[in-house]
Amino acid sequence: MMNQLHSDNDSNMIDLTFIGKAGLVIEYDDIVSLTGMNIVNYLMENDKSIRLLDDGMSSFEDILKSYIDREDKDFSKWIKQLIGLDVKRENFRNSYRAYKPNLFYAYKLIPNAYKNGIKDLYIYSQYEDDAIRNYLKGFDVPVGYVYGDIREVMKDKVNYTYITCDPDNVRRCRDIDTPFAVTICDDYMSMAPIVIDHVDEALRNNNKFVSYTSILNAGGIPK
Repeated sequence: MMNQLHSDNDSNMIDLTFIGKAGLVIEYDDIVSLTGMNIVNYLMENDKSIRLLDDGMSSFEDILKSYIDREDKDFSKWIKQLIGLDVKRENFRNSYRAYKPNLFYAYKLIPNAYKNGIKDLYIYSQYEDDAIRNYLKGFDVPVGYVYGDIREVMKDKVNYTYITCDPDNVRRCRDIDTPFAVTICDDYMSMAPIVIDHVDEALRNNNKFVSYTSILNAGGIPK
Protein backbone atom coordinates (compact mmCIF):
# COMPACT_ATOMS: atom_id res chain seq x y z
CA MET A 1 0.00 0.00 0.00
CA MET A 2 1.12 3.55 -0.80
CA ASN A 3 4.40 2.70 -2.43
CA GLN A 4 4.19 6.06 -4.14
CA LEU A 5 4.80 7.65 -0.75
CA HIS A 6 7.81 5.52 0.11
CA SER A 7 11.13 7.28 0.50
CA ASP A 8 14.50 5.57 0.74
CA ASN A 9 15.90 8.64 2.46
CA ASP A 10 15.08 8.41 6.15
CA SER A 11 16.87 11.66 6.98
CA ASN A 12 13.52 13.43 6.84
CA MET A 13 12.27 11.13 9.56
CA ILE A 14 14.98 10.88 12.18
CA ASP A 15 15.91 14.53 12.62
CA LEU A 16 15.06 15.14 16.28
CA THR A 17 16.30 18.73 16.50
CA PHE A 18 12.76 20.10 16.51
CA ILE A 19 11.66 18.03 19.48
CA GLY A 20 11.11 19.33 22.99
CA LYS A 21 13.26 16.87 24.89
CA ALA A 22 10.89 16.13 27.77
CA GLY A 23 8.45 14.04 25.74
CA LEU A 24 6.46 13.53 22.59
CA VAL A 25 2.72 13.50 21.80
CA ILE A 26 1.64 12.41 18.30
CA GLU A 27 -1.87 12.75 16.88
CA TYR A 28 -3.29 9.43 15.64
CA ASP A 29 -5.64 10.52 12.85
CA ASP A 30 -3.84 11.21 9.55
CA ILE A 31 -0.40 10.76 11.11
CA VAL A 32 -0.66 7.10 12.07
CA SER A 33 -3.97 6.21 10.40
CA LEU A 34 -5.65 7.60 7.28
CA THR A 35 -8.93 7.07 9.09
CA GLY A 36 -11.28 8.59 6.51
CA MET A 37 -9.74 6.56 3.70
CA ASN A 38 -9.92 3.41 5.76
CA ILE A 39 -13.64 3.95 6.31
CA VAL A 40 -14.27 4.47 2.58
CA ASN A 41 -12.31 1.33 1.70
CA TYR A 42 -14.28 -0.66 4.25
CA LEU A 43 -17.63 0.60 2.99
CA MET A 44 -16.82 -0.08 -0.67
CA GLU A 45 -15.45 -3.55 0.04
CA ASN A 46 -18.59 -4.51 1.95
CA ASP A 47 -21.15 -2.93 -0.38
CA LYS A 48 -20.35 -3.31 -4.07
CA SER A 49 -23.19 -0.96 -4.99
CA ILE A 50 -21.26 2.02 -3.60
CA ARG A 51 -19.59 3.97 -6.38
CA LEU A 52 -17.31 6.97 -6.54
CA LEU A 53 -19.31 10.00 -7.63
CA ASP A 54 -16.41 11.36 -9.69
CA ASP A 55 -16.07 9.25 -12.86
CA GLY A 56 -12.54 10.56 -13.36
CA MET A 57 -11.39 9.05 -10.08
CA SER A 58 -10.65 5.35 -10.43
CA SER A 59 -7.38 4.40 -8.73
CA PHE A 60 -6.13 4.23 -5.17
CA GLU A 61 -3.76 7.07 -5.99
CA ASP A 62 -6.71 9.24 -7.10
CA ILE A 63 -8.53 8.66 -3.83
CA LEU A 64 -5.40 9.25 -1.77
CA LYS A 65 -4.69 12.55 -3.53
CA SER A 66 -8.28 13.63 -3.01
CA TYR A 67 -8.02 12.76 0.69
CA ILE A 68 -4.77 14.66 1.18
CA ASP A 69 -6.08 17.65 -0.77
CA ARG A 70 -9.41 17.92 1.07
CA GLU A 71 -9.90 21.41 2.43
CA ASP A 72 -11.77 20.44 5.60
CA LYS A 73 -10.20 18.31 8.30
CA ASP A 74 -13.59 16.71 8.95
CA PHE A 75 -13.33 13.67 6.70
CA SER A 76 -17.09 13.00 6.89
CA LYS A 77 -17.56 15.91 4.46
CA TRP A 78 -14.98 14.37 2.12
CA ILE A 79 -16.73 11.00 2.28
CA LYS A 80 -20.06 12.65 1.44
CA GLN A 81 -18.53 14.26 -1.66
CA LEU A 82 -16.72 11.06 -2.65
CA ILE A 83 -19.46 8.43 -2.34
CA GLY A 84 -22.58 10.38 -1.36
CA LEU A 85 -23.02 8.83 2.09
CA ASP A 86 -23.44 10.56 5.43
CA VAL A 87 -20.85 8.86 7.61
CA LYS A 88 -20.01 10.01 11.10
CA ARG A 89 -16.80 9.18 12.88
CA GLU A 90 -18.70 8.03 15.96
CA ASN A 91 -20.24 5.24 13.87
CA PHE A 92 -16.79 3.66 13.72
CA ARG A 93 -15.73 3.84 17.35
CA ASN A 94 -13.55 0.85 18.30
CA SER A 95 -13.33 -0.19 14.64
CA TYR A 96 -10.06 -1.91 13.80
CA ARG A 97 -10.62 -1.27 10.10
CA ALA A 98 -11.17 2.46 10.58
CA TYR A 99 -8.03 3.00 12.68
CA LYS A 100 -5.70 0.66 10.85
CA PRO A 101 -2.20 2.20 10.69
CA ASN A 102 -1.25 3.36 7.20
CA LEU A 103 1.78 5.61 7.61
CA PHE A 104 5.32 4.85 8.79
CA TYR A 105 5.95 8.29 10.29
CA ALA A 106 5.31 7.51 13.97
CA TYR A 107 6.80 4.01 13.64
CA LYS A 108 10.08 5.56 12.53
CA LEU A 109 10.11 8.65 14.72
CA ILE A 110 9.14 7.10 18.06
CA PRO A 111 11.93 4.48 18.24
CA ASN A 112 14.51 7.09 17.26
CA ALA A 113 13.20 9.49 19.89
CA TYR A 114 13.43 6.71 22.47
CA LYS A 115 17.02 5.92 21.46
CA ASN A 116 17.84 9.58 21.86
CA GLY A 117 16.64 9.65 25.45
CA ILE A 118 13.03 10.79 25.01
CA LYS A 119 11.15 8.22 27.07
CA ASP A 120 7.75 9.88 27.61
CA LEU A 121 6.04 8.95 24.36
CA TYR A 122 2.31 9.21 23.70
CA ILE A 123 -0.25 8.75 20.96
CA TYR A 124 -3.19 11.16 21.15
CA SER A 125 -6.79 11.03 19.93
CA GLN A 126 -9.71 13.28 20.70
CA TYR A 127 -11.84 10.36 21.90
CA GLU A 128 -10.81 7.20 23.71
CA ASP A 129 -10.85 4.22 21.37
CA ASP A 130 -10.01 0.59 22.11
CA ALA A 131 -8.83 -0.03 18.54
CA ILE A 132 -6.24 2.73 18.80
CA ARG A 133 -5.13 1.46 22.19
CA ASN A 134 -4.63 -2.01 20.74
CA TYR A 135 -2.62 -0.72 17.77
CA LEU A 136 -0.12 0.86 20.19
CA LYS A 137 1.16 -2.67 20.81
CA GLY A 138 2.76 -2.45 17.36
CA PHE A 139 5.42 -0.03 18.58
CA ASP A 140 8.77 -1.50 19.59
CA VAL A 141 9.11 0.79 22.62
CA PRO A 142 6.68 1.76 25.42
CA VAL A 143 4.06 4.22 24.17
CA GLY A 144 1.28 5.70 26.29
CA TYR A 145 -2.18 6.76 25.16
CA VAL A 146 -3.81 10.12 25.92
CA TYR A 147 -7.13 11.47 24.71
CA GLY A 148 -9.57 14.32 25.24
CA ASP A 149 -9.35 18.08 24.84
CA ILE A 150 -5.81 18.83 23.69
CA ARG A 151 -5.72 21.81 26.06
CA GLU A 152 -6.12 19.45 29.00
CA VAL A 153 -3.68 16.91 27.57
CA MET A 154 -0.86 19.41 26.98
CA LYS A 155 -1.29 21.79 29.91
CA ASP A 156 1.25 19.90 32.05
CA LYS A 157 3.54 18.79 29.18
CA VAL A 158 6.36 21.27 29.73
CA ASN A 159 9.01 21.11 26.97
CA TYR A 160 7.19 18.31 25.16
CA THR A 161 6.56 18.24 21.43
CA TYR A 162 3.03 17.92 20.07
CA ILE A 163 2.91 16.70 16.45
CA THR A 164 -0.39 17.33 14.72
CA CYS A 165 -2.21 17.89 11.43
CA ASP A 166 -5.44 19.08 13.06
CA PRO A 167 -5.93 22.84 12.47
CA ASP A 168 -8.47 23.12 15.27
CA ASN A 169 -6.04 21.64 17.78
CA VAL A 170 -3.25 23.91 16.56
CA ARG A 171 -5.51 26.87 17.28
CA ARG A 172 -6.40 25.47 20.70
CA CYS A 173 -2.73 25.41 21.61
CA ARG A 174 -2.87 29.22 21.73
CA ASP A 175 -4.97 28.86 24.90
CA ILE A 176 -2.26 26.89 26.72
CA ASP A 177 0.37 28.88 28.62
CA THR A 178 2.68 25.87 29.06
CA PRO A 179 5.87 26.11 26.97
CA PHE A 180 6.16 23.26 24.47
CA ALA A 181 6.90 22.67 20.80
CA VAL A 182 4.17 22.39 18.17
CA THR A 183 5.23 20.52 15.05
CA ILE A 184 2.73 20.98 12.24
CA CYS A 185 2.39 18.34 9.53
CA ASP A 186 1.42 20.46 6.57
CA ASP A 187 1.01 17.72 3.93
CA TYR A 188 -2.76 18.12 4.13
CA MET A 189 -4.56 20.99 2.41
CA SER A 190 -6.73 21.45 5.51
CA MET A 191 -3.67 22.88 7.29
CA ALA A 192 -3.39 25.83 4.89
CA PRO A 193 -5.42 28.26 7.08
CA ILE A 194 -2.88 27.87 9.90
CA VAL A 195 -0.26 29.54 7.72
CA ILE A 196 -2.65 31.99 6.07
CA ASP A 197 -4.05 33.18 9.42
CA HIS A 198 -0.58 33.44 11.02
CA VAL A 199 -1.58 31.07 13.81
CA ASP A 200 2.03 29.91 14.03
CA GLU A 201 3.08 33.46 14.89
CA ALA A 202 0.48 33.62 17.65
CA LEU A 203 1.81 30.36 19.07
CA ARG A 204 5.39 31.66 19.07
CA ASN A 205 4.20 34.68 21.01
CA ASN A 206 2.81 32.33 23.66
CA ASN A 207 5.85 30.28 24.67
CA LYS A 208 5.64 27.80 21.78
CA PHE A 209 8.35 26.65 19.43
CA VAL A 210 6.73 26.04 16.05
CA SER A 211 8.11 23.93 13.22
CA TYR A 212 6.80 22.16 10.14
CA THR A 213 7.38 18.63 8.90
CA SER A 214 6.15 16.18 6.28
CA ILE A 215 4.75 12.84 7.35
CA LEU A 216 4.30 11.48 3.83
CA ASN A 217 8.02 11.37 3.14
CA ALA A 218 8.25 8.42 5.52
CA GLY A 219 6.18 6.23 3.24
CA GLY A 220 3.17 4.02 3.72
CA ILE A 221 2.69 0.66 5.35
CA PRO A 222 2.20 -2.05 2.68
CA LYS A 223 -1.06 -3.96 2.68
